[in-house]
Amino acid sequence: MKPVHKHLAAAFALALSLAPAAAWAAASLDTFLADLQPAYDGIRKSMFYLERGAVAPAGFEIERSAEAWRSEVLPYAASPPAPFAHDPDFARTLEGVAAALARADTAAGADAALAAIRGIPDTLAELRARNHIVVLADHVREANRAMERLWEYRHRTIDFDDRAAVDELRARLSVTAYAYGECDRAAPDGVSRRPDFRRIIDGVTNSLDQMWDAIAAGDQQRVVNILREVRSFDRLLWLRHG
Repeated sequence: MKPVHKHLAAAFALALSLAPAAAWAAASLDTFLADLQPAYDGIRKSMFYLERGAVAPAGFEIERSAEAWRSEVLPYAASPPAPFAHDPDFARTLEGVAAALARADTAAGADAALAAIRGIPDTLAELRARNHIVVLADHVREANRAMERLWEYRHRTIDFDDRAAVDELRARLSVTAYAYGECDRAAPDGVSRRPDFRRIIDGVTNSLDQMWDAIAAGDQQRVVNILREVRSFDRLLWLRHG
């Protein structure tokens, strides 16, 4: 990654000190989350690119995210929305994300840049959790985790004569299907009705429904093929809504 912002950390500190607190003091949670979203979208995209070694587009997204975070999110550190008002680590969390983006922006390669920002989704999820806030991204996180456990069967031989083993597979399938249903139920109307969101959710639902029959038939290859389909949808869900 090329060092675009040589004094990025100083710029963050200056912006925070100069920001008019009253401009953010009355901000609602929805406003804060809306202001955070563009920067976070860029972070997810940059992670996607970096995982594939695509340094140039990742660098663009990191630079864009760093600027959006500095101008639209970091000022809230001085005057958090009410749900975060009693969180002693709120400002530190926002500043930590800013610092991570600055490290990624000056990192000497894709691996170093990815290491700098990989923890940001967890950091923001923890911020919401300790303040009892749940958004669509949290449901996506649970769906992704459930899919990770189901994905283990992509490389595991299934003994369909072993009742306990088959029951475990069915249990993981049930949890994944439920988690995706929760994503659908939690999605705001503006998201839920979008064709791209519906393709992902409906695609996963249809594929998982077919897996019950594949398990009943003892068809391991069909189980694997369905897992591949669902995995693709699962990664798309994270990229767009995680």
